[in-house]
Amino acid sequence: MIALLETLASFVVVLGILVFVHELGHFAVAKSLGIGAPIFSFGFGPRLFGLRRGGTDYRVSAFPLGGYVRLAGDEADENRTGGPDEFLPRPRWQRLLVYAAGAVCNLVLAVAIVWGFFWLQGTEDFPSPPTVVAVAPGSQAEAAGIAKGDRIVSIEGRDARDPSTFLDEIDLAPESTVEVEIERAGKVLAIRLGTGVSREGGTYRGDPGWALLQEGVGPTTVLQVLPGGAAAGAGLEPGDRILAAGGRKPIGEV
Repeated sequence: MIALLETLASFVVVLGILVFVHELGHFAVAKSLGIGAPIFSFGFGPRLFGLRRGGTDYRVSAFPLGGYVRLAGDEADENRTGGPDEFLPRPRWQRLLVYAAGAVCNLVLAVAIVWGFFWLQGTEDFPSPPTVVAVAPGSQAEAAGIAKGDRIVSIEGRDARDPSTFLDEIDLAPESTVEVEIERAGKVLAIRLGTGVSREGGTYRGDPGWALLQEGVGPTTVLQVLPGGAAAGAGLEPGDRILAAGGRKPIGEV
């Protein structure tokens, strides 16, 4: 029941903000064009309180589900006076601007929220591209011209910061050729790289012959060991850090 009430409250808050910002767009553009706005309300229903200024009643109403703006002469059956501040007699381009302003303000709000999130959170959680720290002599990486200090930007168009990129495009694609983008001296270069092959442990996996280090990405840590499982039988415990598996070190470890 509490979860339902929290969901309902969140829905009301989000809907209220979206509708209010939408109506605020209509109101702001209408006022800038000299169109009258007798009422600009936060919420619907009976007026609770507010103030009147510049021909507009800025009010707070009983039901906080967004809000609304009432424009002068905006209804066909209204007893219009033909005043210069009425909405419907205005040129079409002005009415179009007023109509479109609501949607534009919602788009601006969405961009502002995303920008604010990244401004507050920063990008520390996003790892940097992996850096080549060693190249094996005679390897596919050496033949492709990859050198120590190169930063791997992408593989087959996929972000190299994502560990699944290496799994799918390198480890699971032995003896293949892939398109790799590297960053060297501030320039991005496209290189054709053979994935090579490793037969360690009876499995065939890609191995271009490079060693990579990715800042901010460390060894995998064991969070839970299921009783009676293979990990428990091997002696693994929560908190153990996996430095290598089958003789292969994960990305993030030299």
